[in-house]
Amino acid sequence: MKYLKILLLFVSICAFGQNKKIDSLKSELKKDKTDKFLDYKNLTKELLLIRNLPEYKKTVYELYDYAVRSKKLDYIARAEGFIGAYYCLNSDFKNGLIIIGKALIKAKLSKNNLAIAMIETNLGSFYYFDNNYKKAIFHLSNSTIILKKLPYDEEIRSALFQNYSHQGTTFALLGLEDLSTKAFINSKKYIKKESIIENILLKSSEINALEETKSYLKLIIKGKEFLNYIKDKKIEKDYILDGYYTIATSYLELNQIVESEKYSDSLDYKLNKFSGMETKRMISIFDFLKGKIFLKKGNLNESEKYLNKIIVLKNKDNILYADANNLKGEIYEIQKKNNLALNNYEIAYKEFLNLGNKRKTIKVVLNIIELCLNNNQYTKVKEYLPIYTKLKDEIFNEQVAKNMTAAEVKYETELKESKIKSQQLELEKEKTNKYIALTTIGILIFLSIGGFLFYRNKQKEKELQTQNTLLSLQQNINGMELQNLNQQLNPHEIKNLLASISPEIQEKAPESYRKMLKLFNITKASLNNHSITDSIENQVQQIDDFLSLEKNMLIEPLEYSIHNDIEDPNVQIPRLLLKNLVENSIKHGIKGQEKGGKITINLQKKDHFVLIEVDDTGKGRKQAISLDSGIGTSTYQKLFATLNLVNKAQATFEIKDKQQGTKVEVKIPMDYKYS
Repeated sequence: MKYLKILLLFVSICAFGQNKKIDSLKSELKKDKTDKFLDYKNLTKELLLIRNLPEYKKTVYELYDYAVRSKKLDYIARAEGFIGAYYCLNSDFKNGLIIIGKALIKAKLSKNNLAIAMIETNLGSFYYFDNNYKKAIFHLSNSTIILKKLPYDEEIRSALFQNYSHQGTTFALLGLEDLSTKAFINSKKYIKKESIIENILLKSSEINALEETKSYLKLIIKGKEFLNYIKDKKIEKDYILDGYYTIATSYLELNQIVESEKYSDSLDYKLNKFSGMETKRMISIFDFLKGKIFLKKGNLNESEKYLNKIIVLKNKDNILYADANNLKGEIYEIQKKNNLALNNYEIAYKEFLNLGNKRKTIKVVLNIIELCLNNNQYTKVKEYLPIYTKLKDEIFNEQVAKNMTAAEVKYETELKESKIKSQQLELEKEKTNKYIALTTIGILIFLSIGGFLFYRNKQKEKELQTQNTLLSLQQNINGMELQNLNQQLNPHEIKNLLASISPEIQEKAPESYRKMLKLFNITKASLNNHSITDSIENQVQQIDDFLSLEKNMLIEPLEYSIHNDIEDPNVQIPRLLLKNLVENSIKHGIKGQEKGGKITINLQKKDHFVLIEVDDTGKGRKQAISLDSGIGTSTYQKLFATLNLVNKAQATFEIKDKQQGTKVEVKIPMDYKYS
């Protein structure tokens, strides 16, 4: 499903009408009225519905001029909100969000809650399309809370529907499937059942959410429901095409090729009936789908035929061009046409890179490395390995940020809901207290006192239940935080490429072979993504290999020594801990210091603790680490902070600046629990 299409649906949701309605509104504006703001606002929404952005822009600025002349701060705020929306619709999110942000300040100064809520809705919607999911949820939640306190009408119903629909998709993007499902359920409470556009919007949003979570079986069910709903409706043809494509690709992901072909053939039939620019886009998508299907079936010639239809168009701003070249590279590799395969892979690499799609870029880079390793093209391997490492780190850091955002959003959302329940309990308490205060005394005083005591007991039960809910929530968040921290320590999988190094390179370049073997040993640690810990023995070997490679690569002189006095080699510590501490010593201490330096690593058992010391003679880096903590320090500090909540004996992580260099001390109890 196309995000831009859904964006336009969202912002136009409460203005579903026809051109004759626009003419009617323009006529209303010509009349001599005391207040024309509502007419201007409605006209603006109608113009947005028919996607007439030039006319929309003209009317928005007329609305703004009228609002300024009225000197009403809430009118000015709403008008600026529409101006900001215009920028966002033209993909200028930076300026659009700035303008809407200023509009929110004016709305708050006006103390008009409806204006505040509507601008919060706009901010949340556009932050979502700008991929700032934390702010999106924040503003959408604020808007929802305000709207529920206002007198219910059509505008508020529509805004609540929009808020919950957006939250459903946003939660899915953060991997919070339970909150996503809950938001969509709430969205259905406010849907106008007879509204085709709202039903399409909701179904499209649910499909987008399932695409993000890769729930292909659910996608097939939802896709079929979508097609069944729209089959008798007069709607845009591209929704029909998208429906068939969603089902066909989902079946293909599940390797159900027969079913995938069935829906791809239906898509082909529909394409032959339709015409226009949107159909041309779908034809290329269909060609790529058929190329994938025939490749799965092993019919390489037919697959290549469909891919060539896309490649010959040379539409380089379209990701399909890059996808088709990558898939064609795979075909050539199967056919042992290695030079042709490399050529297509490298075209795909450049296009993915230009489009900023890191995940697809890293996949094609892996294809190149694997191809070159299998064909002894070690110069190419050397060229692309650093690219792979850089991309892997960038994707890893982005995933870390996303996981932390998800943890924060889940905590804040559920805590906010618990506070709302507590407030409702307080209101109930106040009402009951008033009732008790007015209760008849006299003969019924005994019963009144009994009723009061009964109420007090029930009240304490409710308060205790709320406290337990909050305590349970905090424990759930701690558990989730631990899970997310574990995910942070899990880099993306790398294929076991270096294991295919041939005996030829060992014979002809033994030193290069030894270096690549060390690199393989370092990389191998990243493959263990099932545990948050690893043995000291493995990690000591890892840093020995790492430092050996760094010593050869660094311009600055590097000396190092490793002293491990822990007799039990299977003692567990957080995975990649030693490597990250050593890496930080080099990055913040040794690099850039002309005379270089020395790193000393000591491991020993002391008073039922594992004591780890990483001491360097670099330039001192405590300030640098505090500003650029990366994966090496902040992740482990947060990990220990979370685990210390469930451990009696506490782990510590200290950074000590010396007169020359830095010393990091980590103390971990021998019986420390990591789950």
